[in-house]
Amino acid sequence: MTLGQLFLSSAGVNAFTSTNCCCCASVLSGHRTQHIKPISFASSPFANWGGCCIDKEQNAFKRGNAEMIAEWPKIPGAQLPFLWANKHNAAVLRKVLHPEKGDSAEKLTEAEEKAFKESTRGGCQTVKMAGMLFDNSDDSKGQGDRHTDYFRMLYGKGDRRFPDVWNTRFGSHGEAAVELIKHLDVYLKFARDIRLSKKQWQFTNIEGNLVHSLQDLSTLTELGATVIYRMIIAAIYMKMVQGKDFNPLDLGPLHEQVQTHIQRLLDNPDVIFGENMTYATAALDGRKNPEGSWDNPQTMQAVFAMRRMLSHLEAITMAFFPAAL
Repeated sequence: MTLGQLFLSSAGVNAFTSTNCCCCASVLSGHRTQHIKPISFASSPFANWGGCCIDKEQNAFKRGNAEMIAEWPKIPGAQLPFLWANKHNAAVLRKVLHPEKGDSAEKLTEAEEKAFKESTRGGCQTVKMAGMLFDNSDDSKGQGDRHTDYFRMLYGKGDRRFPDVWNTRFGSHGEAAVELIKHLDVYLKFARDIRLSKKQWQFTNIEGNLVHSLQDLSTLTELGATVIYRMIIAAIYMKMVQGKDFNPLDLGPLHEQVQTHIQRLLDNPDVIFGENMTYATAALDGRKNPEGSWDNPQTMQAVFAMRRMLSHLEAITMAFFPAAL
């Protein structure tokens, strides 16, 4: 679909609307454009460039992740998420990463400090590396085929590929967080089964890091916060803007609704973390759709079942939400 082929009519005003990404093309394609009547561009009083709006969710996720990372040092006594180090840096940082093995140093050497700065940590890094291991674009690398076979064996046929976090796919990091939390025990067992299938029974660096991160409470806290944001805001928002009545000219009230709802959650975190939390009270469209259900109810249950272990889940989650305002 080329630019200039889509014309919208809204509230009696003719508007020319075009899109600027492949995601937009999918949003404004097929049955979703059947209600749109083409008009002559020459007769349109103004032109309006309308994207898919899902990039707003991507930007909010990026800012939310940055705010989560920045929140940890503000929490007294909080342990930072597991540090992912590549093979070279892991060797340099052995004393930092494994102080329980002794030979620890009170002060980092110049090489250790450089390796430390080059390494990353947290939930976002975990889903990226899980994507590299379980859905690598190079079929000769990673465990993509084995992952598919393993999960089909457990859960039946269907698309059991891990979310594609390495391509421009909006919401994929949130989807990956949902996948890891929902099947946390399965992924840990799968990784260990991979190790046992090898002659020397050893993890690669990325496999070992993934196992450590999926047992790290601070990393799981970030994954849990990401899941909560996705269930309460992002998944619902993306469905709304991709709906059959999608029209960029009508989305102002929706964006105001998002801001108002997030501010309500920030003013009263008990809406999410209170004992009486429900879809009707916490979800973005809960008031208009009180009988609605979570995009993935099992994952929401899993997150709140882990809440006793994740003592900083509320603080990290509430650090994420302001980024979407």
